[in-house]
Amino acid sequence: MRLRTTLRISPAVWLTLPTLVLSILYVTRAIYPSNYGVAATAGATSSMAFLVGFVATTAAWEAARLRRGGIWDAPHARSRLGITIIAVTPSILLGGIFLLGTVVAASVYGQAGMPELRIVAVGFVAICAWSLVGFLAGLRLPMSVSLPSMFLAPFLWFAFVPALPVEWLRQLSGMYRDCCRIGADIAPAALLAGLIMNVTIIVVALHAIGALHMRWSRTASTAVLVTGVIVSSAFAWNVGPIPEVARDRSALKCGTVGATELCLWPEHDDPSQVFRPTLNKVIVELTREGLPIPSRWSEELA
Repeated sequence: MRLRTTLRISPAVWLTLPTLVLSILYVTRAIYPSNYGVAATAGATSSMAFLVGFVATTAAWEAARLRRGGIWDAPHARSRLGITIIAVTPSILLGGIFLLGTVVAASVYGQAGMPELRIVAVGFVAICAWSLVGFLAGLRLPMSVSLPSMFLAPFLWFAFVPALPVEWLRQLSGMYRDCCRIGADIAPAALLAGLIMNVTIIVVALHAIGALHMRWSRTASTAVLVTGVIVSSAFAWNVGPIPEVARDRSALKCGTVGATELCLWPEHDDPSQVFRPTLNKVIVELTREGLPIPSRWSEELA
């Protein structure tokens, strides 16, 4: 089947506009540190808990259609890998549109400037992983089971797992809603944990679908799964519940207000910001009361 035909009949195409509107409405209800792109992008990924279900469900629907029509098991010129890629492309496009929509909306709504592309990249890999999981479910399970299970499974992964007492597990999903304060940056280990886990899911799902062939296939697939889980868990374990690290201090913009050194992050180093006049008022009041004036005030984390 041609990609053009798949795009015409796929429910993922029908759901694109309402899903995009839903995702934008969701992120506009969130609160992020003002003018900070990393925080806005990370917060926007929280919508994945609700919207990746549409990606997995539409992929499952497409796989069930191929299975019920006898197309999947019939002789065909294309490889199963080629058929799989064409079949899940509408679902991946759906996920990519809503991910970009939420990120752009969060950045504009929060006046956050340029989104953090590292977070967007890991989120997109997670969308690809769930599209293949949904496709696999559609091939192996009855439609009455695969569709509702694929609609709920992403919610459990993105929303229920972060609520578990084992807090580092949340870093495996590729959703980083707890990041970041103005003085913090996304932790590279958290990004690696999410990336490795989702790439592992992609490889194992492709093998289970039959689109990827490996020598000693079951043993190799199991080894990939175990290795991916162990490596990604090792990175996530070192991060803890909050996927952030202190920002590079060299990015601070420092100046003086009276005798006090004031250091701000670039997002707040603007004449329109209230920090300098506010600090000047504080210095005046401290002087009036005879209290010591701090020599330095900085936004960096302690």
